[in-house]
Amino acid sequence: MKMIRSFLPVGQGAFCCEQIQSASFSNETINIVYDCGSSTDVELVKKQIKATFMEDEPIHAVFISHLHDDHINGLEFLLEYCCVKNIIFPLTTNIEKAILVLNNLINGVNQDSFAVSFIKDPSLALENKAKYNKQLPHLIQISPEDYIANDNGQNTLSTVNSGENLSCYICDDERIFNHWMYIPFNFRYKDRTQQLTEKLQQVLRINDDEILSVENLWIKGTPEIKNKIRAVYKSLPGSLNTNSMTLYSGTSRCSGFQCFLHSYPCFRVCCDCCCKNVGCLYTGDYEAGKTTNFIELKERYIKYWDNIGCIQIPHHGSKKDYNKNFSSLDAYFIIFAGQNNKYNHPHPYVIRDLMFNKHYPLVVTEENKSAIHFVVDY
Repeated sequence: MKMIRSFLPVGQGAFCCEQIQSASFSNETINIVYDCGSSTDVELVKKQIKATFMEDEPIHAVFISHLHDDHINGLEFLLEYCCVKNIIFPLTTNIEKAILVLNNLINGVNQDSFAVSFIKDPSLALENKAKYNKQLPHLIQISPEDYIANDNGQNTLSTVNSGENLSCYICDDERIFNHWMYIPFNFRYKDRTQQLTEKLQQVLRINDDEILSVENLWIKGTPEIKNKIRAVYKSLPGSLNTNSMTLYSGTSRCSGFQCFLHSYPCFRVCCDCCCKNVGCLYTGDYEAGKTTNFIELKERYIKYWDNIGCIQIPHHGSKKDYNKNFSSLDAYFIIFAGQNNKYNHPHPYVIRDLMFNKHYPLVVTEENKSAIHFVVDY
């Protein structure tokens, strides 16, 4: 079985895809996408979609790490251009949805955008795309481990527990994947959600019910109200992200290898001779900087940790979300970052630590030549 694993140039955002071919059982290519967005320019994502897939080509699954605009704003075009069969994303509570909408509005995302609509009601957001005469994707939510449903049956979307192998949801012919696994985990930042809601309630003098409509306070609010909301937002450590869904893509056993392809000759000198294990860990904006968070991440994937031969460094190479323990992996290290981003991504500390540990971080920007491709044989 062979796969092409690609990290495509979209600037400050993320767009990864895996394309599996199994000529023994099917001539169809299985297409998997992880994240689909850019804050540099969403047109970069559209360009890469057109360059990677044929029009109306099936996309068997789109995994969304979290619902920030720079990871999801390309999904609207992907739905129009291709035939998306499944969208898999972290389950969020109503209060978490309100916070995610607020985050996008604070960062200048239009309140009528597809990204905001998807956060509020994924099913309705997709139904509004029905004019393109395509079958609506199946929506699958990944629940956190501590999730207890209390929606009185109002939540009609399919829900799958963190840690389950989703290969059978993506393709019902198990021979296609041949022991390949897709294992997501939805990590919930409950403390941050609670701190934010308490501060907003205190500063804006609103109750539990009103916090769910904090979006309206922002939209209709005076400059003074908006400044108060911004101040609360900035006072909290970390990004305003309530959930982050990681994904392990790989086998359940150490077998096969992946090899690096790149258009820059200088990288071939140090990388082409190296083959790594076939597994990949996609981390989105997971906050691995905290020791407890890194330990939790490793514990959740402990069965597959030694199979990881490629890892997407969290949050565009942010120093606060990087952990030195990543460098103990014998893996390729991928960082998505815009060339002129205002966040100093990737941070020099991250680059330095990887290089001191004899790793060569591969930074994917908006330049076409920065695209990273691996040939995976298993």
